[in-house]
Amino acid sequence: MARIPIDRPASDVRSAPGRISVVLTREPADNAPLAARLRALPVRVIEYPCIATEMLPWDGGPLPGNRTLSDFAAIAFASRRAVLGMARAADAILAISPQTLIAAVGDATAAEVRKTLGREPDLVASSSTGESMGQELAKLLPKGALVLAPSGDHTTGNFQAALAEAGMEVVPLLVYRNVAPALSPLEVVGPFIVVLSSPSTAERFFAANPDKRDAATVVVMGPTTAKRVREMGISRVVVPVKPDPDAIADCIRDLVRESDAGSAGE
Repeated sequence: MARIPIDRPASDVRSAPGRISVVLTREPADNAPLAARLRALPVRVIEYPCIATEMLPWDGGPLPGNRTLSDFAAIAFASRRAVLGMARAADAILAISPQTLIAAVGDATAAEVRKTLGREPDLVASSSTGESMGQELAKLLPKGALVLAPSGDHTTGNFQAALAEAGMEVVPLLVYRNVAPALSPLEVVGPFIVVLSSPSTAERFFAANPDKRDAATVVVMGPTTAKRVREMGISRVVVPVKPDPDAIADCIRDLVRESDAGSAGE
């Protein structure tokens, strides 16, 4: 892994000299757990949200195809916001438990299921990707089963493809919309680390900062985002062992230590 030279900031960047910048690109509430862990590291944290969300919560009415929740063999959540979009369904989901399975793409989404819906997920995907959630859920369901997928307006399609291949029918339900905020160029000098959570976040970040491609070391939340970043010609891409705050913070800590070790040898 290439060493990240330590950034010596210009006067317009208010930070301690010699600290590596870590740019967080999600909304502040989503960044908070990782930002809290990064405070223990010798880094400067820059909040630079490349995503905004418009919630379109389910209102309790008929579901697509005039179906009800009890018609589905499973409800699959690929994000925390998908769970929040179904908050009004909490009582109904408890009422149909356990015949309707609940699947979550990762630990953060599973935690939101417990908090918002008051139910333990039946499945948490082992690799925190839509594809693995689909493959693992398919093993628990009969062929032809209906699966409700509350989601946003941007998806990779990997979850749906995995279930379709297994003979399941996925019914999407739009509960939030991914909105592109207006971005000014990032004010950071020299090499830095940027944490990207999705392909759309990556595209927005580098569209607003085309001159930062060579300076950025990108830490991504999963293989789908890693693939898109590499397609954009970014070579320094790191995938943590899991897309959760602890694993991401550990990854950044290792990058910082590697950079410090390289600087000490100069």
